[in-house]
Amino acid sequence: MARGNPVYDWPVQWTKATLALAILGVAAGHTAQAASQPVSQTSSIAWKGHTWQVTSGGMAGVCQGDPKNVSVDSEGFLHLRIANGGGTWTSAELFTTDRLGFGTYQWQVDGAIDTLDQNVVLGLFPYGPAAGIGNDGTNEIDIEYSRWGQANGPNGDWTDYPASGKTIGELSYTFSLSGMTLSTSRFTWSSSTITDWLLMGLQPVDGTTGMIKTWTTRRRCRR
Repeated sequence: MARGNPVYDWPVQWTKATLALAILGVAAGHTAQAASQPVSQTSSIAWKGHTWQVTSGGMAGVCQGDPKNVSVDSEGFLHLRIANGGGTWTSAELFTTDRLGFGTYQWQVDGAIDTLDQNVVLGLFPYGPAAGIGNDGTNEIDIEYSRWGQANGPNGDWTDYPASGKTIGELSYTFSLSGMTLSTSRFTWSSSTITDWLLMGLQPVDGTTGMIKTWTTRRRCRR
């Protein structure tokens, strides 16, 4: 079993492709059921046709990642946890080992992403590495759910960084799942536009049922 007390434990069903999938930040005062068998401290993980590197740092920011917080259950759902062990909070993050580019990226999540603790961040995005893709803050397309430490702040954020790192597109918004826990997050990335979607329930990759929010930016982003 993973060490510490799990705070958030969500199954995430991957539909298309991603470079990074992480839960970032620090939380307090929440409990959840323990996840299934965790990934070992040094291993990668095979999931949905890709190899993923499970890390212990990097994008986890002030709350260090711990590979023990990542697991896949018997039904093929990926679980990411935030845990407290001995007074130290740890989060979860993993990256594909593949370099991925233009296309549709979609995540189906079972978790109340609209009511996270104000210090928790769920991040779904392609990111790096610097070699061949760009430095930090370039060619990055962020879907993030967090209030960024503000109790009444917006709980959704889309940020699109072009290849130049300039003329960044960003939209913060407030949304509700109306007591439900299933949602679909998606963006479609081309050479000229990025379109983001947030939908209620688990939707197919080309579906628009249950639309909560959508947004398009016109940016030229390098593969």
